[in-house]
Amino acid sequence: MSSDKSDNFKNKKSLCLICNNNYKVISDPETREVICTICGQVLSDQNEQCINNRINEEITNVAGSESGTRYDLKSQNSSSAVPYNIESPTIIGRTNVDATGRQIGSDMENIMEKLRILEKRTRYNNSADRNLKYAFEQMTKLKYKLGISDSIIQKSFYFYRKAQVLGIIRGRSIDGIVSASIYLACKEFETPKTLKEISKVSNVKIKTISHYYRILVIEFGLRTVPVIDPIKCITKIINNTDLNESVKRKAIQIMTKVKQNKIHEGKNPMVIAASTIYAAYKLDEANIDKTTQIEIAKSVGISDSVLRKWYNDIVDNLNLDLIK
Repeated sequence: MSSDKSDNFKNKKSLCLICNNNYKVISDPETREVICTICGQVLSDQNEQCINNRINEEITNVAGSESGTRYDLKSQNSSSAVPYNIESPTIIGRTNVDATGRQIGSDMENIMEKLRILEKRTRYNNSADRNLKYAFEQMTKLKYKLGISDSIIQKSFYFYRKAQVLGIIRGRSIDGIVSASIYLACKEFETPKTLKEISKVSNVKIKTISHYYRILVIEFGLRTVPVIDPIKCITKIINNTDLNESVKRKAIQIMTKVKQNKIHEGKNPMVIAASTIYAAYKLDEANIDKTTQIEIAKSVGISDSVLRKWYNDIVDNLNLDLIK
Protein backbone atom coordinates (compact mmCIF):
# COMPACT_ATOMS: atom_id res chain seq x y z
CA MET A 1 0.00 0.00 0.00
CA SER A 2 1.28 3.46 -0.77
CA SER A 3 2.48 5.68 2.04
CA ASP A 4 -0.10 8.39 1.14
CA LYS A 5 -2.99 6.03 1.80
CA SER A 6 -1.42 4.91 5.06
CA ASP A 7 -1.01 8.52 6.16
CA ASN A 8 -4.67 9.17 5.41
CA PHE A 9 -5.63 6.49 7.90
CA LYS A 10 -3.29 7.90 10.49
CA ASN A 11 -4.64 11.41 10.10
CA LYS A 12 -8.28 10.34 9.94
CA LYS A 13 -10.15 10.88 13.24
CA SER A 14 -12.74 8.12 13.27
CA LEU A 15 -13.77 5.20 15.42
CA CYS A 16 -12.78 1.59 14.74
CA LEU A 17 -15.82 -0.60 14.16
CA ILE A 18 -14.49 -3.28 16.48
CA CYS A 19 -12.88 -1.57 19.48
CA ASN A 20 -14.67 1.84 19.17
CA ASN A 21 -11.38 3.72 19.59
CA ASN A 22 -9.66 6.27 17.40
CA TYR A 23 -7.49 4.85 14.65
CA LYS A 24 -3.99 3.92 15.86
CA VAL A 25 -2.61 1.98 12.92
CA ILE A 26 0.52 0.21 11.80
CA SER A 27 1.45 -0.82 8.26
CA ASP A 28 2.61 -4.31 7.27
CA PRO A 29 5.25 -3.90 4.52
CA GLU A 30 4.87 -7.52 3.33
CA THR A 31 1.08 -7.81 3.06
CA ARG A 32 0.45 -4.07 2.58
CA GLU A 33 -2.22 -4.11 5.25
CA VAL A 34 -3.13 -1.19 7.51
CA ILE A 35 -4.01 -2.66 10.92
CA CYS A 36 -5.54 -1.19 14.04
CA THR A 37 -3.04 -1.59 16.88
CA ILE A 38 -5.74 -1.87 19.55
CA CYS A 39 -7.94 -4.71 18.26
CA GLY A 40 -6.09 -5.96 15.15
CA GLN A 41 -8.81 -4.98 12.65
CA VAL A 42 -7.52 -4.72 9.06
CA LEU A 43 -8.60 -1.24 7.95
CA SER A 44 -7.35 -1.49 4.37
CA ASP A 45 -5.96 -4.33 2.29
CA GLN A 46 -4.51 -3.57 -1.12
CA ASN A 47 -3.00 -7.03 -1.44
CA GLU A 48 -6.48 -8.66 -1.33
CA GLN A 49 -7.64 -6.54 -4.25
CA CYS A 50 -4.52 -7.45 -6.25
CA ILE A 51 -5.11 -11.16 -5.67
CA ASN A 52 -8.77 -10.82 -6.68
CA ASN A 53 -7.75 -9.12 -9.93
CA ARG A 54 -5.22 -11.86 -10.73
CA ILE A 55 -7.75 -14.62 -10.09
CA ASN A 56 -10.36 -12.87 -12.26
CA GLU A 57 -7.83 -12.52 -15.08
CA GLU A 58 -6.99 -16.23 -14.81
CA ILE A 59 -10.64 -17.29 -14.97
CA THR A 60 -11.14 -15.01 -17.99
CA ASN A 61 -8.20 -16.64 -19.75
CA VAL A 62 -9.50 -20.11 -18.92
CA ALA A 63 -12.96 -19.29 -20.24
CA GLY A 64 -11.37 -18.08 -23.46
CA SER A 65 -10.18 -21.62 -24.19
CA GLU A 66 -13.75 -22.54 -25.18
CA SER A 67 -13.29 -20.53 -28.37
CA GLY A 68 -10.61 -22.91 -29.60
CA THR A 69 -7.50 -21.36 -28.06
CA ARG A 70 -4.75 -23.94 -27.68
CA TYR A 71 -2.41 -23.94 -24.73
CA ASP A 72 1.15 -25.00 -24.13
CA LEU A 73 1.88 -26.30 -20.65
CA LYS A 74 5.18 -24.46 -20.41
CA SER A 75 3.48 -21.09 -20.98
CA GLN A 76 1.10 -21.32 -18.01
CA ASN A 77 1.69 -19.47 -14.77
CA SER A 78 0.21 -21.10 -11.70
CA SER A 79 1.53 -18.69 -9.07
CA SER A 80 -2.03 -17.47 -8.39
CA ALA A 81 -3.75 -20.81 -8.94
CA VAL A 82 -4.76 -21.41 -5.32
CA PRO A 83 -7.34 -18.83 -4.17
CA TYR A 84 -6.29 -16.75 -1.20
CA ASN A 85 -9.47 -17.56 0.76
CA ILE A 86 -9.19 -21.38 0.76
CA GLU A 87 -7.97 -22.68 4.11
CA SER A 88 -6.26 -19.34 4.76
CA PRO A 89 -5.29 -18.98 8.43
CA THR A 90 -5.22 -15.15 8.22
CA ILE A 91 -8.99 -14.58 7.90
CA ILE A 92 -10.23 -14.94 11.49
CA GLY A 93 -8.07 -16.88 13.90
CA ARG A 94 -9.28 -19.07 16.76
CA THR A 95 -7.12 -17.41 19.40
CA ASN A 96 -8.97 -14.75 21.42
CA VAL A 97 -6.10 -12.28 21.73
CA ASP A 98 -5.65 -8.80 20.34
CA ALA A 99 -2.84 -7.41 18.17
CA THR A 100 -0.60 -6.93 21.20
CA GLY A 101 -1.10 -10.50 22.44
CA ARG A 102 -3.38 -9.65 25.37
CA GLN A 103 -6.55 -11.63 26.12
CA ILE A 104 -9.72 -9.93 24.90
CA GLY A 105 -12.80 -9.45 27.03
CA SER A 106 -15.88 -11.66 27.12
CA ASP A 107 -17.96 -9.17 25.13
CA MET A 108 -15.36 -9.08 22.39
CA GLU A 109 -15.17 -12.90 22.42
CA ASN A 110 -18.90 -13.08 21.65
CA ILE A 111 -18.47 -10.60 18.80
CA MET A 112 -15.54 -12.57 17.35
CA GLU A 113 -17.47 -15.84 17.55
CA LYS A 114 -20.35 -14.29 15.61
CA LEU A 115 -17.87 -13.01 13.03
CA ARG A 116 -16.37 -16.50 12.70
CA ILE A 117 -19.81 -17.97 12.05
CA LEU A 118 -20.59 -15.33 9.42
CA GLU A 119 -17.17 -15.78 7.83
CA LYS A 120 -17.68 -19.54 7.59
CA ARG A 121 -21.08 -19.11 5.98
CA THR A 122 -19.99 -16.50 3.44
CA ARG A 123 -16.75 -18.14 2.31
CA TYR A 124 -18.46 -21.24 0.96
CA ASN A 125 -21.95 -20.03 0.20
CA ASN A 126 -22.28 -21.86 -3.14
CA SER A 127 -21.56 -25.31 -4.50
CA ALA A 128 -18.63 -24.15 -6.65
CA ASP A 129 -16.72 -22.83 -3.63
CA ARG A 130 -17.44 -25.97 -1.62
CA ASN A 131 -16.29 -28.05 -4.58
CA LEU A 132 -13.00 -26.15 -4.74
CA LYS A 133 -12.52 -26.48 -0.99
CA TYR A 134 -12.98 -30.26 -1.10
CA ALA A 135 -10.66 -30.56 -4.11
CA PHE A 136 -7.98 -28.49 -2.37
CA GLU A 137 -8.23 -30.65 0.76
CA GLN A 138 -7.79 -33.81 -1.32
CA MET A 139 -4.80 -32.34 -3.14
CA THR A 140 -3.20 -31.41 0.17
CA LYS A 141 -3.58 -35.00 1.39
CA LEU A 142 -2.11 -36.40 -1.83
CA LYS A 143 0.75 -33.93 -1.62
CA TYR A 144 2.05 -35.48 1.60
CA LYS A 145 1.34 -39.05 0.52
CA LEU A 146 3.14 -38.66 -2.80
CA GLY A 147 5.88 -36.35 -1.52
CA ILE A 148 5.41 -33.75 -4.26
CA SER A 149 6.15 -30.03 -4.12
CA ASP A 150 3.85 -27.05 -3.63
CA SER A 151 4.44 -25.98 -7.24
CA ILE A 152 2.88 -29.21 -8.50
CA ILE A 153 -0.14 -28.73 -6.21
CA GLN A 154 -0.59 -25.16 -7.41
CA LYS A 155 -0.47 -26.31 -11.03
CA SER A 156 -2.86 -29.17 -10.26
CA PHE A 157 -5.33 -26.78 -8.67
CA TYR A 158 -5.02 -24.51 -11.72
CA PHE A 159 -5.95 -27.44 -13.96
CA TYR A 160 -8.86 -28.34 -11.67
CA ARG A 161 -10.25 -24.80 -11.68
CA LYS A 162 -9.87 -24.68 -15.44
CA ALA A 163 -11.81 -27.95 -15.73
CA GLN A 164 -14.51 -26.52 -13.47
CA VAL A 165 -14.89 -23.40 -15.62
CA LEU A 166 -15.14 -25.51 -18.78
CA GLY A 167 -17.76 -27.78 -17.19
CA ILE A 168 -15.60 -30.91 -17.39
CA ILE A 169 -16.21 -31.82 -13.73
CA ARG A 170 -19.99 -32.02 -14.10
CA GLY A 171 -21.12 -35.64 -13.88
CA ARG A 172 -17.62 -36.93 -13.07
CA SER A 173 -15.82 -37.95 -9.90
CA ILE A 174 -14.09 -35.09 -8.07
CA ASP A 175 -11.39 -37.44 -6.77
CA GLY A 176 -10.82 -38.72 -10.31
CA ILE A 177 -10.37 -35.21 -11.74
CA VAL A 178 -8.08 -34.30 -8.82
CA SER A 179 -5.91 -37.36 -9.46
CA ALA A 180 -5.80 -36.69 -13.20
CA SER A 181 -4.84 -33.05 -12.57
CA ILE A 182 -1.99 -34.11 -10.29
CA TYR A 183 -0.79 -36.64 -12.87
CA LEU A 184 -0.85 -33.97 -15.59
CA ALA A 185 1.03 -31.51 -13.37
CA CYS A 186 3.63 -34.17 -12.52
CA LYS A 187 4.22 -34.78 -16.23
CA GLU A 188 4.68 -31.05 -16.81
CA PHE A 189 7.26 -30.73 -14.02
CA GLU A 190 8.84 -34.02 -15.18
CA THR A 191 8.30 -35.63 -11.80
CA PRO A 192 8.39 -39.45 -12.10
CA LYS A 193 5.00 -40.35 -10.64
CA THR A 194 3.12 -43.21 -12.28
CA LEU A 195 -0.60 -43.82 -12.56
CA LYS A 196 -0.23 -46.79 -10.25
CA GLU A 197 1.33 -44.66 -7.49
CA ILE A 198 -1.35 -41.97 -7.72
CA SER A 199 -4.10 -44.60 -7.86
CA LYS A 200 -2.76 -46.32 -4.74
CA VAL A 201 -2.85 -43.20 -2.55
CA SER A 202 -6.06 -41.69 -3.98
CA ASN A 203 -8.14 -44.93 -4.07
CA VAL A 204 -9.15 -44.18 -7.67
CA LYS A 205 -8.83 -46.84 -10.35
CA ILE A 206 -5.98 -46.51 -12.82
CA LYS A 207 -8.42 -46.78 -15.71
CA THR A 208 -10.45 -43.86 -14.34
CA ILE A 209 -7.42 -41.61 -13.86
CA SER A 210 -6.14 -42.44 -17.34
CA HIS A 211 -9.55 -41.72 -18.86
CA TYR A 212 -9.89 -38.35 -17.09
CA TYR A 213 -6.30 -37.47 -17.97
CA ARG A 214 -7.02 -37.92 -21.68
CA ILE A 215 -10.17 -35.80 -21.31
CA LEU A 216 -8.18 -32.97 -19.72
CA VAL A 217 -5.55 -33.04 -22.45
CA ILE A 218 -8.18 -32.99 -25.20
CA GLU A 219 -10.48 -30.38 -23.63
CA PHE A 220 -7.59 -28.07 -22.72
CA GLY A 221 -6.27 -28.34 -26.26
CA LEU A 222 -2.75 -29.08 -25.09
CA ARG A 223 -0.42 -29.32 -28.03
CA THR A 224 2.45 -30.99 -26.19
CA VAL A 225 2.72 -32.88 -22.92
CA PRO A 226 6.30 -33.11 -21.58
CA VAL A 227 7.81 -36.58 -21.29
CA ILE A 228 9.60 -37.51 -18.09
CA ASP A 229 13.37 -37.70 -18.40
CA PRO A 230 14.39 -41.37 -17.89
CA ILE A 231 17.49 -40.25 -15.98
CA LYS A 232 15.23 -38.89 -13.21
CA CYS A 233 13.55 -42.29 -13.05
CA ILE A 234 16.91 -43.96 -12.41
CA THR A 235 17.35 -42.15 -9.09
CA LYS A 236 13.85 -43.10 -8.00
CA ILE A 237 14.36 -46.80 -8.79
CA ILE A 238 17.78 -46.90 -7.13
CA ASN A 239 16.29 -45.44 -3.94
CA ASN A 240 13.66 -48.21 -3.89
CA THR A 241 16.26 -50.96 -4.19
CA ASP A 242 19.46 -51.94 -2.38
CA LEU A 243 21.78 -51.13 -5.29
CA ASN A 244 24.89 -49.08 -4.63
CA GLU A 245 25.97 -45.71 -6.01
CA SER A 246 28.34 -47.20 -8.61
CA VAL A 247 25.39 -48.90 -10.33
CA LYS A 248 23.57 -45.56 -10.42
CA ARG A 249 26.50 -43.79 -12.07
CA LYS A 250 26.90 -46.58 -14.61
CA ALA A 251 23.16 -46.55 -15.36
CA ILE A 252 23.26 -42.79 -15.99
CA GLN A 253 26.14 -43.30 -18.42
CA ILE A 254 24.20 -45.98 -20.26
CA MET A 255 21.03 -43.85 -20.30
CA THR A 256 23.01 -40.98 -21.86
CA LYS A 257 23.97 -43.33 -24.72
CA VAL A 258 20.37 -44.54 -24.97
CA LYS A 259 19.11 -40.95 -25.33
CA GLN A 260 21.77 -40.13 -27.91
CA ASN A 261 20.66 -43.10 -30.01
CA LYS A 262 16.97 -42.23 -29.37
CA ILE A 263 16.20 -45.76 -28.18
CA HIS A 264 13.93 -44.43 -25.43
CA GLU A 265 11.52 -42.60 -27.74
CA GLY A 266 7.96 -43.91 -27.60
CA LYS A 267 8.69 -46.14 -24.60
CA ASN A 268 7.75 -45.97 -20.94
CA PRO A 269 10.56 -44.00 -19.23
CA MET A 270 10.27 -46.06 -16.03
CA VAL A 271 10.67 -49.33 -17.93
CA ILE A 272 13.64 -48.01 -19.91
CA ALA A 273 15.24 -46.77 -16.69
CA ALA A 274 14.75 -50.16 -15.01
CA SER A 275 16.25 -51.98 -18.00
CA THR A 276 19.21 -49.60 -17.98
CA ILE A 277 19.79 -50.24 -14.27
CA TYR A 278 19.66 -53.97 -14.94
CA ALA A 279 22.29 -53.57 -17.66
CA ALA A 280 24.46 -51.44 -15.39
CA TYR A 281 24.25 -54.03 -12.64
CA LYS A 282 25.35 -56.79 -14.99
CA LEU A 283 28.33 -54.69 -16.04
CA ASP A 284 29.18 -53.86 -12.45
CA GLU A 285 28.88 -57.42 -11.14
CA ALA A 286 30.16 -60.58 -12.85
CA ASN A 287 27.11 -62.63 -11.92
CA ILE A 288 23.58 -61.49 -11.27
CA ASP A 289 21.01 -63.59 -9.48
CA LYS A 290 17.34 -63.72 -10.32
CA THR A 291 16.34 -62.10 -7.04
CA THR A 292 17.88 -58.75 -7.97
CA GLN A 293 16.23 -58.86 -11.40
CA ILE A 294 12.83 -59.46 -9.81
CA GLU A 295 13.50 -56.75 -7.24
CA ILE A 296 14.22 -54.15 -9.93
CA ALA A 297 11.14 -55.16 -11.91
CA LYS A 298 8.98 -55.10 -8.77
CA SER A 299 10.10 -51.57 -7.89
CA VAL A 300 8.70 -50.38 -11.24
CA GLY A 301 5.62 -52.58 -11.20
CA ILE A 302 6.46 -54.70 -14.25
CA SER A 303 7.31 -58.34 -14.81
CA ASP A 304 10.87 -59.60 -15.12
CA SER A 305 10.17 -60.79 -18.67
CA VAL A 306 9.38 -57.22 -19.76
CA LEU A 307 12.57 -56.09 -18.05
CA ARG A 308 14.65 -58.65 -19.95
CA LYS A 309 12.97 -57.71 -23.24
CA TRP A 310 13.96 -54.04 -23.09
CA TYR A 311 17.34 -54.98 -21.63
CA ASN A 312 18.06 -57.09 -24.71
CA ASP A 313 16.93 -54.21 -26.90
CA ILE A 314 19.44 -51.89 -25.22
CA VAL A 315 22.25 -54.48 -25.49
CA ASP A 316 21.53 -55.02 -29.20
CA ASN A 317 21.63 -51.29 -29.99
CA LEU A 318 24.58 -50.28 -27.77
CA ASN A 319 28.09 -51.51 -27.30
CA LEU A 320 28.12 -51.58 -23.53
CA ASP A 321 31.79 -52.54 -23.35
CA LEU A 322 32.72 -49.06 -24.59
CA ILE A 323 31.11 -47.39 -21.57
CA LYS A 324 33.70 -46.79 -18.89
